Amino acid sequence: MEYTALFHRVLLHLLSIMLVTYLNTYGVHSSNSHLELLDKLFFSSRYNKLVRPVQDESLPVNVTLQLILTDITMVDEMNHQVELNVWMRQVWKDEYLTWNKMQYDGKDKIVVPSEMIWLPDIILYNSVEDPGRKIEKSTHVMVYSDGTIRWSQSATLRFACLMRLTAFLSINKIVAFALVLGALTVPL
Repeated sequence: MEYTALFHRVLLHLLSIMLVTYLNTYGVHSSNSHLELLDKLFFSSRYNKLVRPVQDESLPVNVTLQLILTDITMVDEMNHQVELNVWMRQVWKDEYLTWNKMQYDGKDKIVVPSEMIWLPDIILYNSVEDPGRKIEKSTHVMVYSDGTIRWSQSATLRFACLMRLTAFLSINKIVAFALVLGALTVPL
């Protein structure tokens, strides 16, 4: 029994050494450049997530929204309601979150909690629930050196719509419906 415990400790130690060697060999080690970059973007610059991410306030923030359907959880023909599980991916530029990657060891992207940056307030206007959607807010975002932000999160969308039901082979039905998504408070 004692021999087995000693063997496991030695094996764990050897694996740790191998992992550190691998990480250092392939440049996947922690560096001060990452901390310096975070400091530059969020602390030294006094980044304010309440401010729209454009330097010219007369310009809109163009947000690309992609919905990837993962599941249709409910179709209520009588009440004209549908519930979907989706992955929402939003992409936009934040002019305040840019850097020269050559000054930070070639680092061209970082991952930060979504709570740290400005986020678009896209909502489902034809929702049957309050506040209109169940979206995982506490996620991480990918921030690229050119200011591109990529935010993906899962969502459950339940909405009302007029359905056009078409019988198809008397068993299946083709259902057409529309999602109405848009900004709540700020014109994008």
